[in-house]
Amino acid sequence: MLGVASAGAQELSPAPGLSGPIGPPPDVGAHVHDGFYLRIASGFSVLDERLQSDDVDGRNTEARNRGIASLSDLAFGGTVAPGWVVGGGIYSLDLVASTLRVDGSSVDPIPAELDPGLRGLSLIAPFVDWYPNVRGGFHAQAALGLATLVPRVFGHPATSKSDYAAVGGGLLIGTGYEWWIADEWSIGVLTQLGIRVLRGEDESGLKWTHLITNSPSLCVSLTYH
Repeated sequence: MLGVASAGAQELSPAPGLSGPIGPPPDVGAHVHDGFYLRIASGFSVLDERLQSDDVDGRNTEARNRGIASLSDLAFGGTVAPGWVVGGGIYSLDLVASTLRVDGSSVDPIPAELDPGLRGLSLIAPFVDWYPNVRGGFHAQAALGLATLVPRVFGHPATSKSDYAAVGGGLLIGTGYEWWIADEWSIGVLTQLGIRVLRGEDESGLKWTHLITNSPSLCVSLTYH
C-alpha cells in the first residue's frame, strides 16, 4: 500500500508534445509589431491647390491648381506601448502634371516665380501609428507638423529659377494593411489624406496663401517593425 501511495504522489509527466505553458503568444518577437520602427513608402496622389493673393487696392488674384503628384514617406520611431508607435517623419509630394484655372474676376497674372506647374511639398512632423492587433496588418496613422512649399521639383530643369518659398502647417492621416515577408519586415498598401495651409511672399512683397489637399492617394510601403 505504501508503494502504491508513493507512486500516486509522483507528479504527472507533461502531455506529449507540450514543452511550456499553454496561453496566448507573447507580444514580442517575430511577426509582432514591437521595438524599432522604420517605414519607407512611395506612390501617387491627387493634389488640389487653392491659391490666393492678399488684397491690393481692393483686388486680388485667385486660382485653382489640380493635378497628379508623386508621393514619398520616410519615418522612424519606436513602440511606446503594445500596438502604439511614436516617431518623426518626412512626407513629400512632387507635382507631376497639373491644370491651372484662374478666377475670372482676377486681374493680375500669377508671378512666374510661383509657377503652379512646379510644386515640391514637404511635411516634417511627429507621428503616431496604431496597430489594433500587434500581430495583424491593419494600422492607422496621423502626423501634424511643419509644411513647406517651393515651386521646384527634384530633377526638373526649372529647379533653380525661383527663390519663392511658403511655410505653414500640415495634417496627414492614413490607413493601411501590411503582410509579413520576414520576421521583422512587412510590405503593404497605404492610403492617405493630407491638408496643408501655407503663406509665402513673392519678390514684389505680395503675400500668397496656399490651401493644399492631397486625396485620394495610394502607395506601397515597406516597414521594419
